[in-house]
Amino acid sequence: MKLKRFLSGCVIAGLIASAGIAEEIMWGFTPDRNLVSDAKNLPTSWNTETGENIAWKADLGAQSYAGPIRIGGKIFMGTNNQIERNPKITGDKGVIMAFQESDGKFL
Repeated sequence: MKLKRFLSGCVIAGLIASAGIAEEIMWGFTPDRNLVSDAKNLPTSWNTETGENIAWKADLGAQSYAGPIRIGGKIFMGTNNQIERNPKITGDKGVIMAFQESDGKFL
C-alpha cells in the first residue's frame, strides 16, 4: 500500500508537469472540487518502469496528503517525512515538498 501511494504521487506530479496544464492552485481546480479539467491531449496510459508519458518522478514519504498543487513553475505535494531531506525535521511528521515543474528537482 505504501509503495502504491508513493507511485501515485510521483506519477500524478509527473503527468501534471508533462501535460502543460494551466496553473492549479487548489486540488479539484475550483472551490466545488468537481475535478473537471480543461486540459487537452492528456496521456491515457503511462509506464513507471519505462518512463512512457512521465516527465519525471520523485521520492515522497510513505503517505501522501491530498494531491499535487501547481503554482509558479513548482509542484507542491503534502507527504510525511519518511525520507528525511531536512536533518532539522525528524520523526514521522507531515511536510510539504516542492519540486521544480520542468524537471522534478527537489527544492
